[in-house]
Amino acid sequence: MSRSVFRYVLCFLAVFYFMSCRESHEDFFEMIRYPSGCDSTFDCSKCDSPWIPYPCLGLDKKTFEEVEQVYAKPNYISCDTLFYGYNKNGGMYELEVCEMLSEVPYAIVTFGCWVFSENKELWLYFVKYKNKNIVFYGFFLDPENLRE
Repeated sequence: MSRSVFRYVLCFLAVFYFMSCRESHEDFFEMIRYPSGCDSTFDCSKCDSPWIPYPCLGLDKKTFEEVEQVYAKPNYISCDTLFYGYNKNGGMYELEVCEMLSEVPYAIVTFGCWVFSENKELWLYFVKYKNKNIVFYGFFLDPENLRE
């Protein structure tokens, strides 16, 4: 009996060891599947639209606190726990965010919206990583220019 318990414990420790080694070598942000046009190859000099995408904001991997120092507190904030991009009820989150996090087993996502004068908005998505909320996606939006 004790020999089978020993094998069980040994097997459990081996599995735990290999899982922890695998996770320690994987960079969390490498699991995020950014849509085309939202990676480092995006040419920000051609961005003259009312929608300025994430790579051109200069907020890559900034913490929530760093963003607050620049833009003050957000006008709206929400927080959700996602499992492979879906919330706990299996419902979809924001479509692009859901697709980007489809390979991430578990993520706590915080959405913040800053509203400026002339109804310009900054939408940022943060993910909890190493006890900090880090920007991983977002955009600047000028709704007035969208209507023209």
